Amino acid sequence: MKHSLLHWLLPACVASLCLLLSHPLTAQQEPMKFGKVEMAELDMQSYARDTAAEAAVLGDYGQPYFKYGTDGFEIVHERHVRIKILKK
Repeated sequence: MKHSLLHWLLPACVASLCLLLSHPLTAQQEPMKFGKVEMAELDMQSYARDTAAEAAVLGDYGQPYFKYGTDGFEIVHERHVRIKILKK
């Protein structure tokens, strides 16, 4: 009886572990939509925290993921940065 229980339990544990590891994990939500700019950002003439600033970073979001290529696994990091130029 002990052998049959172990024989059934081991594959079930391995299958459960594979299912949990294949589920995508998210550490943070995207703070901004790529390509979608708010009207308030377009109308901004100066940065409130530093009125002498020539530019301001409005958003900086990155997302790494693994990709299998010709040389094996690679880490790819996609980054979206939104910068508002305030002065020429």
